Amino acid sequence: MKLAEREKAIELRTNGFSYNDIADQVCVSKGSLSRWLINIPFVPSEKVIERRRLSRIRSGQILHNRKIARTNCIQNNAAEEIGPLAFKELKLIGAVAYWTEGSKTNDSLVKFTNSDPEFIKFVLKW
Repeated sequence: MKLAEREKAIELRTNGFSYNDIADQVCVSKGSLSRWLINIPFVPSEKVIERRRLSRIRSGQILHNRKIARTNCIQNNAAEEIGPLAFKELKLIGAVAYWTEGSKTNDSLVKFTNSDPEFIKFVLKW
């Protein structure tokens, strides 16, 4: 058995190192670490806590960037597929927009309730 590696792994775990850090330093599998360190509680070190925090931030940024890229792709494809709107089409879409987002009061004013900047631009164009 790798007694020196096991002792080093126990020391590192006691100091708050993660399995990944220990596996890199001791050169043993995580399965071995799991068996060796089963009774040693994990109290993460400041380094591990900071790395996890930064990892969550990076992961969120990556997902956000993917979502933006996907949304832009969908919008570009839709714009290419639809092309420019004729006056009649613009009137029809505006009527549907008013039907769904417009105010239906008896004050003879056309009112829309929506905070989406693209929708507001459309209503102004309409």
